[in-house]
Amino acid sequence: QRQPRSPLALLPARPALSVGGSSTGSGTGSDVDVGAGGALLGGPSEAQQHRPGVVRKVLTPGEMDAYLAAHPDRLVVTMCTSQHCKPCKVFRPEYLQLAERFSDFVVLELTGDDSSELRAVMRAWQIKTTPTFRMFRGGQLVHTVSGTRDNKVLDALLAQLLPGEAGADWNLATQQEESWA
Repeated sequence: QRQPRSPLALLPARPALSVGGSSTGSGTGSDVDVGAGGALLGGPSEAQQHRPGVVRKVLTPGEMDAYLAAHPDRLVVTMCTSQHCKPCKVFRPEYLQLAERFSDFVVLELTGDDSSELRAVMRAWQIKTTPTFRMFRGGQLVHTVSGTRDNKVLDALLAQLLPGEAGADWNLATQQEESWA
């Protein structure tokens, strides 16, 4: 009997991510965004702009607050990670695909051991395992998912979609049937 593939496996393939180089803004590192193919994007003044298909790396609690304040009408999805988290590294390419598929969402990554400030944020949020995904709308937490097994993240994103948002055409049941073929 064949095992079903992840519905995310049906998304178009993307180049491997390789982040390197230096940021293009203030030089503080807080202006680094990761786009397709590992391209670095941004500048602190652009933090309030939405870039579809981009995962933005949050480096300060103030940046997290700015994203939430700047996007009250969008779902803000934050993957809380740690540098040593192997499941986070394994899931990262799929997370980038989700950012592309659900392009109306603001997709962020917060690595708790990047600084003592971010470690404090993860403690305040009571993050016990990584990856943990926190979803905000209107600046309020609407859903939290820990781990990546059994399409938990995809199911949670689909549940948070509003009519007309990108990704609303995603039909998990149809995709799973096709993956059995």
